[in-house]
Amino acid sequence: MLRQRAKLGRAVRFCLVGGTGTAINTTVLYALARGLGLPLPVSSAMAVELAVLSNYLLNDRFTFAARRPSFRRLAKFNITSLAGLGANVAIV
Repeated sequence: MLRQRAKLGRAVRFCLVGGTGTAINTTVLYALARGLGLPLPVSSAMAVELAVLSNYLLNDRFTFAARRPSFRRLAKFNITSLAGLGANVAIV
């Protein structure tokens, strides 16, 4: 029962981090594209990258309770997220 509860708690934290990433992406995209007038594909790429970095740091600390961020884990996470970045920019 405790294992299931721990897994549920981790899933909830993971979803919260994802929601935070979505909020960061949307806010930064709007600020860069509308506020600063940058081209939409550039704004989208920058917003997605900031959201990816935020998600990595929050998941590393909050969801998975790592002692400190690792550049190697960040690189793997970021490379994995490049597919999402490419799809996002292509759709925009």
